Amino acid sequence: MSDNSKTTRFDHDKLFWHTNILTIACLVGGGVSVAHQSVMGHMLSLEDYGNFVLLLAVLNVINVPSTAIQTMVVSYTSRLQAAGDAGGIRKLLNRVCLNLLLWTIPLVIVITVFSPWLSKCLHIASSGPVVTSAVMMLFMLLTPVGLGALQGLQRFIAYIIAGTGAVSVRLLMGWLFVAAGWGLTGAMAGCLASFVFLLFILGVALLPVVTAKTEGNENTFQVEAVSRYFWYVLLANAMVELLMNLDLILVKRFFTSDEMGVFAQAGTIARMFAWITGPVILAMFPKIVHETVENHQVLPLFVRATLFSIIIVVGASLFCSVFPEFMARMLFKTSSNNLHSLIRLAVWTFAPFPVFKMMLNFLIARNQFRILPVLGVICFSYAFTLVVWHPRLAGVFAVTGCHSLLALGVTVWYCIRELGRNTVKGI
Repeated sequence: MSDNSKTTRFDHDKLFWHTNILTIACLVGGGVSVAHQSVMGHMLSLEDYGNFVLLLAVLNVINVPSTAIQTMVVSYTSRLQAAGDAGGIRKLLNRVCLNLLLWTIPLVIVITVFSPWLSKCLHIASSGPVVTSAVMMLFMLLTPVGLGALQGLQRFIAYIIAGTGAVSVRLLMGWLFVAAGWGLTGAMAGCLASFVFLLFILGVALLPVVTAKTEGNENTFQVEAVSRYFWYVLLANAMVELLMNLDLILVKRFFTSDEMGVFAQAGTIARMFAWITGPVILAMFPKIVHETVENHQVLPLFVRATLFSIIIVVGASLFCSVFPEFMARMLFKTSSNNLHSLIRLAVWTFAPFPVFKMMLNFLIARNQFRILPVLGVICFSYAFTLVVWHPRLAGVFAVTGCHSLLALGVTVWYCIRELGRNTVKGI
């Protein structure tokens, strides 16, 4: 057996192992997240819960750079590790964190100053939740740097400890703050506490890296290349977030508070499963980067990751379709035929997104961004259709489902094209 085949087989085995441990960790973390959503759904009023989901959706859109930052750090940490450049990793992390602080602190101040006006625009009674969300945004942008470094170094045990610990803190502190009578502000403060805890754990785990004495090799990576890669990834993730969250923002504007609450409940269940391929992406991405740098065959990795994703998504969607009442009562302690119908619609509406995200991450790991203009057209069509045609909640899901299928189909086509290439453009 050749050296290349040995390396490929070893990486495939590690993909299976890493996906398994990350899946178990995500199931644990997902269970805690489900408990958190259930606790918030029980303790908050229907209107406050709708606003809670809305603020998280807005934060996901505003903090799209966090995902791009983590992806960029994963990619270049993997490359620097392959080059044996520990000093380069330290310089990369320090430079990214400093730039984030310089940009984010003024933005937090501006949002805090204009929080009363923003609260009125979002139909939220007080500015406290908005101010808390602004502060949380700072930590949401810093923590992906540490998470990306751990993922790029393939230190998945530390990654798991940090992630599961953070969601546990979110549940505990959210319950304490809401029980203390802080309402929506308390729910957001619990989320903020989880990010503070996460940043602390990441700092401890990466202390040997950031205090490395070796000097980085300035020729290992170019700042211009890193910056260009970041902006491409940022644009790609912005489109993903718009496709997954724009419906919530528009429903808030065009439907009543009660309709928004029911829509948020059904959408929360669907979005929980929309991220179910996260373990596959986490394990796959640094391996695809490594195989690309070494110019190895990536088709077996891609096929295995795709099969994992499809099996997981179909199983989760079928479960929610068969047991919508169980999901509704477990999460929100409520049940109705309307909610059950919306849950079934929501889970199949969002079912294409996990596979779409996995394949898009494959293209990003290969440094291929030709799909972006096409995704931009799909996003524009999605927003335009939702604005001009929203007769009822089921219609909103229908529009979202059509565009999610379209995005998946386009991504499949670009992946097939990329798999036929024998070389890759250098980063």
